[in-house]
Amino acid sequence: KRELPMRFGLLLVLSLMMSVARAGDLSDDQVNNWVSSMPTLQSWLDKHEDQLPKEDMMKKGVASVDEMFTQGIAQLQKAGLYDEFSKLVKTQSFDSVEAWSEVSKKITMAYMAISMEGETVDVKQIEAQIEQLKASALPEEQKQMMENMLQASMNMIKSLGTISAADKEAVRPYLTKITSHFDQDH
Repeated sequence: KRELPMRFGLLLVLSLMMSVARAGDLSDDQVNNWVSSMPTLQSWLDKHEDQLPKEDMMKKGVASVDEMFTQGIAQLQKAGLYDEFSKLVKTQSFDSVEAWSEVSKKITMAYMAISMEGETVDVKQIEAQIEQLKASALPEEQKQMMENMLQASMNMIKSLGTISAADKEAVRPYLTKITSHFDQDH
């Protein structure tokens, strides 16, 4: 009878360890796998793009990369494409859409942090722009969209400061390939 609570406790400890491990720094294998899998995954996403809900994330006030990826998963679910994408993601050595999304987010953030190295971006400047915008005579909808964009930029800049040196170093050898992927995506 004591065996069941012990097994449950062990399972709980293992699952906590796994979530902590997933929350850790990127490994070279993760980045290499992501870079290798992106042509296949991006091709699938492009092919199904017209089936995904058309939502302007700036109008909705999506303020972070976290929210952007969370919205992306929600859009897959809303369109009924989540299970199909999940199967594809698993063929690319990811445990789940969420695991792929987490790695994608970390790579994107590390890439952006590396790209911003040596740049001086002043959060106070963006805050001043937001205040000027609020006082402007622009139509309210346009003001709101621009404020959302500025707020997202400010949040992004703040979050780039939290990227680990290990994540940046894991991404650095793949900069050319990642840049190529992001350039093709636009």
